Amino acid sequence: FEASGPDISILEAMTGLRGIPQKPYTISAEVRPNPAGIALRGAVGVFGDNRFEADGVVGLNNSGLTGTDLRLKVSGSDLDNVALLAGAPYLPPGPFKGAGRIRIEKAGRLTLTEATADTAGFSATAAGSIGTAANSGQFDLDISATGPDLAGFLQFEFLDRLAGEDFQAEGGISYQAGVIGLDQVRASIGNMKADVDGTVAKDASTTDLALKVSAPDARVLSEISGYDDLPDGAVSIDGRLRKAPGHYDLDEMTIRIGDNQLTANGKLSQEPLKNDSDLRFSVAGPSLAKLVLPFGIKTLPAKPVSVSGEVNGIPTGFAIEKLDAKLGDSTLTGQFTADLRDKPSITGALSSTLIDARKPEQDPQQEQASATSETKVPPADQTGEFVFSRKPFEVDWLQSIDLDIDISIDRLLYSGLDFQEIETSVDLDGGALDVKHLSGHEGGGRISADFHFGPLDDAYELDGTLSLENVRASLADFAVEDWSSLPPINGQMKIRGTGNSPHEIAASSTGVVDFTQGAGRTKDLAFLRRLRGLLAQIAKPDDPLLAKRPYVPLECAFYHASIADGTATIDKLALQSDRVTVVALGTVNLDNEKLDLSLRLKQRKGIGINLMGVANSFMKLGGTLRAPKMRLDPTGSAATTGAAFATGGLSILAKGLWDRASAGSGICDTEGGQ
Repeated sequence: FEASGPDISILEAMTGLRGIPQKPYTISAEVRPNPAGIALRGAVGVFGDNRFEADGVVGLNNSGLTGTDLRLKVSGSDLDNVALLAGAPYLPPGPFKGAGRIRIEKAGRLTLTEATADTAGFSATAAGSIGTAANSGQFDLDISATGPDLAGFLQFEFLDRLAGEDFQAEGGISYQAGVIGLDQVRASIGNMKADVDGTVAKDASTTDLALKVSAPDARVLSEISGYDDLPDGAVSIDGRLRKAPGHYDLDEMTIRIGDNQLTANGKLSQEPLKNDSDLRFSVAGPSLAKLVLPFGIKTLPAKPVSVSGEVNGIPTGFAIEKLDAKLGDSTLTGQFTADLRDKPSITGALSSTLIDARKPEQDPQQEQASATSETKVPPADQTGEFVFSRKPFEVDWLQSIDLDIDISIDRLLYSGLDFQEIETSVDLDGGALDVKHLSGHEGGGRISADFHFGPLDDAYELDGTLSLENVRASLADFAVEDWSSLPPINGQMKIRGTGNSPHEIAASSTGVVDFTQGAGRTKDLAFLRRLRGLLAQIAKPDDPLLAKRPYVPLECAFYHASIADGTATIDKLALQSDRVTVVALGTVNLDNEKLDLSLRLKQRKGIGINLMGVANSFMKLGGTLRAPKMRLDPTGSAATTGAAFATGGLSILAKGLWDRASAGSGICDTEGGQ
């Protein structure tokens, strides 16, 4: 038998196959009748660029090709043609060759044995069944396969991330109704080895997989997961993952990457009101910063971390229970519940034996750079920006959730501060945030505060108080060996304002700041560090006041300002150290942020050092909070004393401080600095 023609697609009507290309063909074979159809011997078919060789029986009956039993050899220039014909568009393109035995014992199902295939650097063996006609695209095969590119071998979308990774695999693999089945599959992808059993939907919407995975590093895992910057170290994954619409089931799942470990066991619902979450989890690693970096978070500290707890369903949502977290030396324990029936509402209690929120210690080079920058004056404000931003508050989050959290902290370290026995409650209700009854101890003294930020008419109201009682605090970020040497601070601050931005609140604010400091040794005061930078505008480079000292023996300080309608009147800002007395008076307009301050620096008597230059001068501080400007004020003595002083609206208390500083007298030897 010999046949040829211009278009092999005419066989579609005869065979029921779809996708036969419109190609010229030649066919030759020895043909004999057979009860199932026809017997072929030495059959050769050339269809375009594809060649088929066959020996066996081709079934021809009312059931199509049922009864077919053929040994085949195939080759061609592009596997795409065969892939489309077989209804398997995920097979790779390119030249191919293959051999095997096929049988069709019932309609729509082809049985494959002794099959081998090679294409584009891939090789495979297979035995099993492949769907045809109405079942095209389905298969159930025992396979072994190797190749240079897994994504190129099986062109499923979820494998695209593995482009270029060589692979080896053996085991059972099936595909039916959009679900891929894996039966005792042993595979390697790049440098990752995996044993897998289970099923996964083609679109990954459902999964039931038992996994055992190992790799010397996280490179391939990063490609599979889509997360970059995974931690360094060997990878191991062991457990069972089931995913279905609405929930995950994790059976003794353990993931290790280097020294990082995640464990999870139980069910986690994505539909919390079904009340069926029951999950125990733990996470641990040597660096929180590296652990969260794959999620794009770059601001957390590089400290050892561990977190464990339970997620349990409740009728109204879920509960986090037995929470136990550590970050470096910091600890956090507690529990909370989330009511998700309407707007999320979280209620709970958290406690800690220690929270260390200090910045990492600087190395000597960083400290030197910091010290050098202290004397530099910031450039004049060329952008129109202000210290108090005009950008409206982002308050949507305040309306999105309600909170009622009680917090207890035995010890809190922040900057140079060491707080003890902190108690407070955080309440967020209807967009109003309240930090209530905040109390604690610091440096042997006591701190208390209340804070409110919430809607008022068409704006937001800020209302806060802070009280300090004999607090020996260091605002500088440094280690203090003897807290008792720090100057004690006493006083109170009250502030209230309304608006829709920090600027509007500042411009409308009213309140008072009234603090005093007693004698003690302290790190160079922030006020003096800032003052040195301003003095650099007018002083000579070798002026002794520009020199940095390791600490300042402070004798006393007074900070008093009254705030009304956005204007802060500073009528008692003074400090006295072993070398100099500083008094500052004037106003700060919090609307336009303009400064109008007079300063007097006076050398102390009998200190054995001659501080010339600006140390015995009157000065004016103008400009803005963003870009202050200092200048000498030769007329300051006349302009700020006597009648002119009084008519300027400054208090008798302020005048007394000014006069005592001008006369070279101390300001600490009378009550309140008067």
